[in-house]
Amino acid sequence: MTHQAGEIGVAEHPAWFTDEELDGFKDVERVGEDVIEVLCSCKSSRCGHYLGKLRVFRDGRLCVHCQCTPHCDLVDATPRQFVSHARARGGPGQWPSLIWVHDRQEGMKRINKTLLMRYFTMARMREEKKHKDKFHKDEFMTCSKCGVERRFKLSNALRCRAYHDATLAEKSWTCSMHPFRKIDCNTKAERATRKLVRGCRNGTCGGCHLCSCTGCHMCRYQDCGCKICIDYTRNS
Repeated sequence: MTHQAGEIGVAEHPAWFTDEELDGFKDVERVGEDVIEVLCSCKSSRCGHYLGKLRVFRDGRLCVHCQCTPHCDLVDATPRQFVSHARARGGPGQWPSLIWVHDRQEGMKRINKTLLMRYFTMARMREEKKHKDKFHKDEFMTCSKCGVERRFKLSNALRCRAYHDATLAEKSWTCSMHPFRKIDCNTKAERATRKLVRGCRNGTCGGCHLCSCTGCHMCRYQDCGCKICIDYTRNS
């Protein structure tokens, strides 16, 4: 059963969005006890605003049902997929500032400026605390033009995400696309002996229990639509 905002009291939703908080949004409703649904939009670089229904789950998940046309089949999409579908300027990685909701006082408002991101952020913080000691060894990407392997140091979440996004574009990735080094195909490759050092405390380790990660908040993402991230999110 679908409930309009205001029909369910705070006592029935401990530590969840209060009716007063939701009253600040237009076109918002509760879907069951653990989901909030609100009208959202994303400005396309070609076709004006793409409308959608943003669902916020108590466990921190966000998904969008696109309504750009009556027959659009983009359902239960990640925010990243919705922004990509709309072809918004800035790209999918900037989705928190590209998806808008309707605020009663301020009109259109970016989602990252609203309380709707509260549980998404809390979920990320829980994962970060759970995996705070996780270590990732350095990885390499092969240039699609020159065939040289380039190192990615996965020392923090930003670098892990950059490497993950690079792997999604593996077939077209080139040296000049490295986000943290100013290199091109003419830049000298690392020596073979140097490439054996991957950052693990075990020296020339090629992968052990200390540095081989099968999934954590640093290398799997709720806003990514690849199979690896989707499987991790569903099973975590």
